[in-house]
Amino acid sequence: MRRFLMLLPGALIIFLAPILACGPGTASRVTPTPTKTPKRVLAIEQTRVPTGVVTSAPVNPVIPEIVSPIETPTPTPLPATDTPTPPPPTATPTPPPPPTDTPVPPPPPPPPTNTPAPPPPNTPAPPPPTQPPANPLRVIVELPDGNTFDTDEEIRFVFVVTDPGGVKEFTWGIFTQNQTSLKGDKHDCGGATECRLEIKESAPPIEGTYIVGADALSVSGKTTRGIGEIYVR
Repeated sequence: MRRFLMLLPGALIIFLAPILACGPGTASRVTPTPTKTPKRVLAIEQTRVPTGVVTSAPVNPVIPEIVSPIETPTPTPLPATDTPTPPPPTATPTPPPPPTDTPVPPPPPPPPTNTPAPPPPNTPAPPPPTQPPANPLRVIVELPDGNTFDTDEEIRFVFVVTDPGGVKEFTWGIFTQNQTSLKGDKHDCGGATECRLEIKESAPPIEGTYIVGADALSVSGKTTRGIGEIYVR
């Protein structure tokens, strides 16, 4: 019995040497296993016994606190809610096309032809516009030998001036187209209702168109003009 008690401390030292080498923290650490229940690990504190001292009772080991693994809360999945599927869009009904055989309304009937027209209003017609009295004084230029002559050829023309109230006088002449007088003179009629004068002259020496005319004056003081054209080739 005494020998057993002496060998007990040595056996405990051999058993606890690896545990004490890793430190007290390692002895109390428990690695949780998801599928297994963690084992209880006991750490017995070693009490050194001096050499030559015999203990009569074993040293009471110190039982460390049991470390439970920290359980990580597993999130509870929420139950899937059935989301209602929106109904498909309803197609808008297309209105039917208008019928092509719609009857065309007939045109309105023409008005009756025997409807009497309303009488025109009794509005007096306006009097015609008053026109100034026509000038009775007239001048006529006659060319008995025609109107075409050669240069320096003799030409003949007659002036006839008339007025019911009497002709006082007239002035005759041969002019270029730019109103330059070549020949001319004044003739007195003495108040006659018709005054005639025949003139014979040589045609101008230059080719071109010339004017033969007269300005007359009546007894009442009215004036007028008459002209004719000749061509010299």
